[in-house]
Amino acid sequence: MSGPSPLQRSASVRPDRTARRPDAVTTAVQRVHYEEGEEVRAHPGFSVTLQATLNGTRIGTFSSETTKYSPMDHAEDQLLDELDATIDGLYGNAQVATALAVGGQAHTLTIDLTASPCSSTHATTTKTDAVGCAERLSELARNGYGGHTFAITVIADHLYGRSNASQEASARAIGDMRAAGITVRCPGS
Repeated sequence: MSGPSPLQRSASVRPDRTARRPDAVTTAVQRVHYEEGEEVRAHPGFSVTLQATLNGTRIGTFSSETTKYSPMDHAEDQLLDELDATIDGLYGNAQVATALAVGGQAHTLTIDLTASPCSSTHATTTKTDAVGCAERLSELARNGYGGHTFAITVIADHLYGRSNASQEASARAIGDMRAAGITVRCPGS
């Protein structure tokens, strides 16, 4: 096999030679993606877990396992990286590929989260050099990816953060997501 492996490709160009979103991640990271029926072993006090449905097909459960060594391991990042990689043809799971095929180019994505997405704009995230999950979802809702568009619904059990200040900032991030066209249902927003 000649040429770079799929994981060594430039972050700015997809295999079809069209521009890649600047924040797209192309390297495989350790992910916590649970298949249908698999036990979810995330500690609810320290992580966010989400269940995602794409075009009516449940595509799995993702759970954050963020550490200081892996700051991009939020559940939403894992889901978005999985979608990007499947669209790009780099890797991906069969559930996501099948659900994408069902939708053609226009998709409905429903994300059921234990907490609303973090935000780099409103400083509710501990990511140091990365875009918050609310901003990544907003970008996907506004611009799509690889010719695919996404109508996104986020259902969150509660606002991200433990303090009143971070919950107020999370509510502002939800306002930004709504302005980007995302339907958000979350108590306190």
